[in-house]
Amino acid sequence: MNFTSTKLLRFFASASILGLTLVLVLVGVTSAGAGPTCLPVVGRVVDQASTGPSTSHGRMVGVLRGDYYVTATGSSPASSSYPSIEFFTGESRLETRRGNLYFFESSGLDTAEQDGINGAALLTIVDGDGFYSGATGHLSLSGYFHGSTGTGEWRYVGQVCRP
Repeated sequence: MNFTSTKLLRFFASASILGLTLVLVLVGVTSAGAGPTCLPVVGRVVDQASTGPSTSHGRMVGVLRGDYYVTATGSSPASSSYPSIEFFTGESRLETRRGNLYFFESSGLDTAEQDGINGAALLTIVDGDGFYSGATGHLSLSGYFHGSTGTGEWRYVGQVCRP
């Protein structure tokens, strides 16, 4: 083998290794980018009103828009030392024009003042349909509820991820 043949052989070997490396990097980048697309969401739950002993209805406005329904499924006092603080769990859904989101809710409420019940809730997305099929994510809510009128308003922030 002469000097030129050796140089050509080394060149093609180097080019092949470089090409293979480039292909592997591109495949890795493509695979890494194939995960869910997450959208930050903020807004409010307005006109929330009690519709029964353990249900309420309101409207979500902001990034997420639609009718919001909550059903409480469980409650317990935080402790005997703080009887006005209660924990609640429940299920909720948001009905939008593009599809529905379904949540599991876990919340804490301070019920000491019936006309200013303050609270916070974590909503975990457990399912979705339509545009939200396969959705995951979380919302956190904070706000108040008036016991005497059965109405309240909450702010939400979080993210909704779609496959």
